[in-house]
Amino acid sequence: MGRLRVPPSVAGRFVENRRYTPPDLLIMARSLAALRAENTQLFIARAVSAETREEAVFQRHRAELLARHAKTYGIGAFVDVGGFPLNRLNDGRVIALFPFDEVSWTERVAGMFQYVASAAPHEHGQPLLVTTGELTSMATDEVGRLGWNVEHIR
Repeated sequence: MGRLRVPPSVAGRFVENRRYTPPDLLIMARSLAALRAENTQLFIARAVSAETREEAVFQRHRAELLARHAKTYGIGAFVDVGGFPLNRLNDGRVIALFPFDEVSWTERVAGMFQYVASAAPHEHGQPLLVTTGELTSMATDEVGRLGWNVEHIR
């Protein structure tokens, strides 16, 4: 975690979180090192708070996706957008890349996304939501209405 410039106290809490297995920690560290993004401590600080195994797996998959698609999208530094560690693209836009299976526009999803969308900077163009899963047509429409472009990856 030292190479990623994560403070020792945060790294210690991350390693001690039993929702992560040793392979999870290794895969995440390697993925984040390969990503070579500044402010990785934002991602780790959020990942530390995983309260379930499912959330830990989600964070591991997200780190892997970020590393895998870094060159394709030009993924750069982590930025805090409404308390969520998203990334800045080389062109200045914000990208939210998540390993979702499916996204439905529920009250909870709407509230979280509206909060993040209101905090996302738009001065460099429309933010980008990239996901491995599908969004329902309503979710796609609402995300677009909030000023985000949506893309799907595998």
